Amino acid sequence: MLTNSAAWQINAQFYKQTLDCIQNEIALEWGNAATITKLGRLYARNTVRNLSLLAFCPNAGDLNFGRDSILVASAGPSLPATLENALSKGLLHRNSEEGTFTGERMRVVAVDTALQTLAAYGIKPDLAVALEAQHWNIADFTGLSGKNIPLAMDISALPRTAYVFEKPPYLFWTEWARLNFLERLKTQNVLPLQLPPLGSVGLTAYALARRLTAGRVICAGMDFSFVPCLYHCRDSPGHKKLLRELNRLKSPYPLGSVYRKGAFWLSSGGGKACRSDPALERYRNSFSKLQAQENNFFTRNALEQKRLSGQERTAAVKNIVQEEKDRLNRLFDILNMKTPPTSDLERLINECDYLWAHFPECAGKDGWRPPITDGVFLKRVIMEIEPFLNLLNMR
Repeated sequence: MLTNSAAWQINAQFYKQTLDCIQNEIALEWGNAATITKLGRLYARNTVRNLSLLAFCPNAGDLNFGRDSILVASAGPSLPATLENALSKGLLHRNSEEGTFTGERMRVVAVDTALQTLAAYGIKPDLAVALEAQHWNIADFTGLSGKNIPLAMDISALPRTAYVFEKPPYLFWTEWARLNFLERLKTQNVLPLQLPPLGSVGLTAYALARRLTAGRVICAGMDFSFVPCLYHCRDSPGHKKLLRELNRLKSPYPLGSVYRKGAFWLSSGGGKACRSDPALERYRNSFSKLQAQENNFFTRNALEQKRLSGQERTAAVKNIVQEEKDRLNRLFDILNMKTPPTSDLERLINECDYLWAHFPECAGKDGWRPPITDGVFLKRVIMEIEPFLNLLNMR
C-alpha cells in the first residue's frame, strides 16, 4: 500500500481490510490460473472419459436428507476426537457387520480421505464425496469395496473412482473453467447438479451437505491446519503410510514437511498451537465466504440443472460424443491442410476451447487466446487433438 498522505490514518482499519481483500483476490486469481495450467488438460480429459457416466449414473441433485442433521467428516487431524465425542453421546452409532445404520438422526457425509478413519470407528457414511482428478486418492478406498457406500463424484474426477463401489456414483459437476464445451453440455440438459468450484473436497462436501438437508450441518475435521505429527487424520491413508515406513532410523512424524517453506504457526480454536500453509488459508477464506452467503445460496434449488430422463439422456450423450468427434476431426484436417482453410477455423478453435484453455497464457482469462494467425499456438493445438479423439473413441 502506497500512502501518499496521512489521510489513511483516519480509518486505518478500513484501509487495511481493503488491502487484505485486494491481495486475497489477486492471490486467488493467480492460484486458479496456476491450477488450470497444471491440471486443466487432465480435468478436460477426465470429463471426456466420464461422458458415458452421464447416461446412466444418478444425479446428486436427487439426493434429499429431509431435515436430518448432517455431520460433514473432513480429513483434518481433529476428526477422531469429534467422532469419539459423538459416539459417546449417542449422536452416532457403530455399524453391525451387515447393518447400514449410522445414527438416529445424524447423517454422515464424508470426504474420500476420511473413509478409512470412519471405518476404523465402525461408522458407515451415508454419502462419500470424491473430487480428485489425479490418482492419489484412489488409495482412500482400499479395503472398502464391499461396503457399498453411496458415492458422489465430480464428472472431472479420476474415472477409476466411478467403479470403486458396486453401485454407480451420484454425479455432480463444477465449472473448473469457463468453456464453450461445458456450455454445450449444459444446453443439452445432460449435466447433473452443479456445485461451485471450491478447489477442496472438504468444502465441496460441505456445499453438497447444505443442499441435502434443511437441518443442521456440523463440520468435523475441517481444520485448515495440521499438527507436527499429523497432516491428515489418524487411520487415513497418509497416516497408515507413515506407520508402514516406520523403522528404528525413521521417525513417524513428518517434521520436515511441517516446517517447509510457506508454512506458519497459528493458534487453533482451542488455543493450541498448530501449523497451516497458504493453500489451507485460501480454503479457510473460501469457507468463510460460503458461510457468509449460506442463507441465500444453498437453497434446495440453488444451481439446479434440468436433466433429461434416462433413455433420452443416453441418446443425447451419444450425439454429444459424435458431434465432438466431428468437430475435432474437422479442426484436425484444417490445421493439417487436408482441407482448405475456411471461416470454420476460428469457430472450431473457440468451440474446442478445452484443447487450449490450460495453456499458460490462456489459463484464468475466461476464453482469451492468441489469434489464429499465431502459428505456434496452432501447432500446440494440433498436438492436443489426437489424445482427445482417442478418449472419445473409447466411449
